[in-house]
Amino acid sequence: MRLLPALLLALALSACAVPYNVGQTARTTPARTVQPDATFQYASHDRLREPGDDDGPTFMMSNGVRLGLDDDSEVGLRLVGPGAVVTYGRRLTGTPGSDAGTTLIAGGGILLGEGGHVHLEGSVVTSAEPLGEWAPYGGARAQLLGPFGSNNETVGAVGVFGGVRLGEPDLAIFPELGVFYSPTGGFGETDWIVAPSVTVRGDGLLRALGL
Repeated sequence: MRLLPALLLALALSACAVPYNVGQTARTTPARTVQPDATFQYASHDRLREPGDDDGPTFMMSNGVRLGLDDDSEVGLRLVGPGAVVTYGRRLTGTPGSDAGTTLIAGGGILLGEGGHVHLEGSVVTSAEPLGEWAPYGGARAQLLGPFGSNNETVGAVGVFGGVRLGEPDLAIFPELGVFYSPTGGFGETDWIVAPSVTVRGDGLLRALGL
């Protein structure tokens, strides 16, 4: 119940845009533990707009929670404006509870910008042992947006990302940079999207909010 105010606040503050960031190392959430997060993202071009609209940058504030299922897997819920994305993460390599290793994340949901889109995503995250409170990570990410209506196009994006965890796992900041190839025919002015972001994640986020 103590998460309910945080989720309501997350929904109020979220803005609808394509979530390009990952914002985590290969470390999964400990079993039976809930970790909240908040992300601010800039994307150089808008893929939720209608054809003919200005192809300007977008800003996104998204919020979410992750629940650890066991030592190697987790589920997550991410609020993106009035839309939501559900994810499942599974560690493939590395010791449970550590940053070093590789994790596969897959998910899907609904993004409600410009009429609504079905959103599918898949990411592979790999990270090394932390250097003090620094844990570098990177990987590859693919996404597909399928519109509900006939005015918009189906849009895909595939690219790479890299970032670093700064701080402890219970409260850390994840600055990240992603570069994606997203061809759209005549829909966009460019096929490339640059997406820097900052994510704050961990149990300490609730304490910082007084929840």
